Amino acid sequence: MKYYVLTKDLEIGYIDSICTCEECKKRGNTEIIINNLDDSYMLETKVHNILNKCVIIAISTNIEELKIIKES
Repeated sequence: MKYYVLTKDLEIGYIDSICTCEECKKRGNTEIIINNLDDSYMLETKVHNILNKCVIIAISTNIEELKIIKES
């Protein structure tokens, strides 16, 4: 299942990968790689940035939902 995201800059991308390396485990804060819809790298963020909406403002498995949020 693909998870799409809407950034605070109103760009839509998707979660490409979630890092579970030892450094992330030590910090207790996993890094998430976000790609553009054309599969190119968009950004990297930490889970807490998603939870507090400072980078990602919405997540959905339905890209159409994010388009509606973006337009409103």
